[in-house]
Amino acid sequence: EANMSKQSASMHYTIQAIQTVLTRWVSEAKIQAMLHSFAQAELARSGKQPRFYRRIFSPWVTLVLMIFQRLQADHSCDAALSAYRSGQPGDRMGSESTSAYCQARQRLPLAVVQGALRASAQEVRGELGEAGCWCGHPVGLLDGSTLRLPATPDLQTTYGVSANQHGKNHWPLMRLLAIFNLRSGAVEAVAEGAYTCGELS
Repeated sequence: EANMSKQSASMHYTIQAIQTVLTRWVSEAKIQAMLHSFAQAELARSGKQPRFYRRIFSPWVTLVLMIFQRLQADHSCDAALSAYRSGQPGDRMGSESTSAYCQARQRLPLAVVQGALRASAQEVRGELGEAGCWCGHPVGLLDGSTLRLPATPDLQTTYGVSANQHGKNHWPLMRLLAIFNLRSGAVEAVAEGAYTCGELS
């Protein structure tokens, strides 16, 4: 156990490694298909079809960078971009500003991120086959947590604030819940909601 802890603590994630693993389960073609489905759904809902132009930070590159950013000790956009630049031939970006990457994260539809999670979970289950089941059934473990959010009016309205004998809290709290595959440990689904709602609901 001590060796495993030491190994995981010293593990170094690279953008190339994340691309390799992600491509195994969610190809760039699948992301494009998800974007097309999202655009069609938006067209049916609002009468406007969103367009995704070819940019340096394509939806695929943006998703890879977001995963990389979260896995690093330094979660800043600047650190993620520095690592991305170091692996690019020449300086295609021309600027050290994080503005373009931040805008790309805002443009990436949540539905595509959720679709990538579902696709990867399905592929992992497929690779495990019967070995991933218990008594012939797939098993998931539920684990919950909470996240303190910035005290903006919109977030306070959406998630509410907790209260105790001293009164209301200043910061809204978001409740998180995830399902982990029993055999692989892979996240298969996530849900979020107000702190006031229970994990079971």
